[in-house]
Amino acid sequence: ELAIDPNHSQSLAYLGDIAIKQSRLDDALTLLKKVVQASDAPRIAYVDLGAVLMQQKQYADAAAALKRAVQLDPSQPDAHYRLARVYQATGDAANAQKEFAKVRELHRKADEPLASKIAVPAPPLPK
Repeated sequence: ELAIDPNHSQSLAYLGDIAIKQSRLDDALTLLKKVVQASDAPRIAYVDLGAVLMQQKQYADAAAALKRAVQLDPSQPDAHYRLARVYQATGDAANAQKEFAKVRELHRKADEPLASKIAVPAPPLPK
């Protein structure tokens, strides 16, 4: 996609994610900042941007990016978890606890369908 559109948000977000995994945080930051300027920026770009900014101790900017990720998809626990960690780092224990509680709730909800299947007894084996 980048050969066709050098500003393709999803592709740039993937490149940013790869840069993070390779510990090239400055490259990741450049790519991710470019991605979030687009109106169609994916949620994961905001999560990754928040993670990089937190590593660089830019907590206010990290919180803003992670809050945007939560707005885009509040059902994903990763942004809530990282936002809780930002709140922890800044000494905001009350908001950190709220976000950690949300993470637990989302994981519990995700596990409910599986738990209900496990709770159903298996049919008897044929004789």
